[in-house]
Amino acid sequence: MATDWAALRLEYTHSAITLRELAENHGINSAGVMRRAAKEGWEAERKQESAKVSKAANEVLGEDRAARLAKFNDQEIGRAHV
Repeated sequence: MATDWAALRLEYTHSAITLRELAENHGINSAGVMRRAAKEGWEAERKQESAKVSKAANEVLGEDRAARLAKFNDQEIGRAHV
């Protein structure tokens, strides 16, 4: 059976799995996976994907915090006028 390198690369770059675990999970030689990953820059791609996820999460958290702060401010303004 041929190794689906694209699927392995995708799994690695979008997870926290190690290359050894990846190879073990798919029953293939870890040295071969490590060579391929180094040659194709899987680690750099993983870091880029991680940065994208972190940025998106921070944007969502920022929007949530802003909404909660606005609600709090509205409540405080309402109390001040009572």
